[in-house]
Amino acid sequence: MSAATADSSDQPSIENHNLAEPIAVGASSDPLTERVERLIQTCRTLDLRRREYQETTERLTDENIQLRRVLSHTQQQIQQLVEQIRQMEE
Repeated sequence: MSAATADSSDQPSIENHNLAEPIAVGASSDPLTERVERLIQTCRTLDLRRREYQETTERLTDENIQLRRVLSHTQQQIQQLVEQIRQMEE
């Protein structure tokens, strides 16, 4: 089993996207077969993009959560500093 085959379940490789090409070349005289093969390729490409967008969405969501935590903590620190300055002025 090659590394490309092992990775195919996690993320489609370029090789997986080209599986339909030999069929399309051999059946190039049939326009319907060519269209079906192009649709299969398009579906594979769209699925890959959907997965990439989903991963990006999840990563951005996690980063957003972390940023909100940092901002909340920073806001608390600023409020504490303001209170300390007020106490020092009195």
